[in-house]
Amino acid sequence: AVACRALGEGLKNEPKILHTLFIENCNITDSELADILNGATHLRQLDSLTLKKTDFGSKSIIELENIF
Repeated sequence: AVACRALGEGLKNEPKILHTLFIENCNITDSELADILNGATHLRQLDSLTLKKTDFGSKSIIELENIF
């Protein structure tokens, strides 16, 4: 959980760092994924987001709506 929050915060602080975000089968909870996606909402140059074999719930869906 701490690592996911740290990644999310890092993405907020470096909005030009990523163009593509690929998350596959990371065995994280909905809240942890939501933390990462919340940071991704600040990525100004995000062209592609892929969630492969990743379970997500209502918190993550809210953050996904904010990205695109």
